Amino acid sequence: MVVNFFEDTHAIDSLRDSYFGELKAYAQVIDNALQANAKKIKIQFDVCKGKRGYQLIERICFADNGDGMNEAILHYCFKLGFSTNFDNREGIGRFGDGML
Repeated sequence: MVVNFFEDTHAIDSLRDSYFGELKAYAQVIDNALQANAKKIKIQFDVCKGKRGYQLIERICFADNGDGMNEAILHYCFKLGFSTNFDNREGIGRFGDGML
């Protein structure tokens, strides 16, 4: 299956209307899990030692027991502008930021 990376019908709104920083990215993953009926959500932080002894986050892993994505959605999940919930105000993920 060939999927274009850019969804032009929604991408402009996605880019214009949403600031997408790291905190929103974390919240987006949790929101997606809740919208997919997850009852358990696990977040694992892998840390390493930084300068002056500070701990730095090296990697974050999210897992949940939600419904998951079917094959058709999985093909599009990295596409900027794609959303199955575009402009749905029930969650925070309504702009189609994709899994960027």
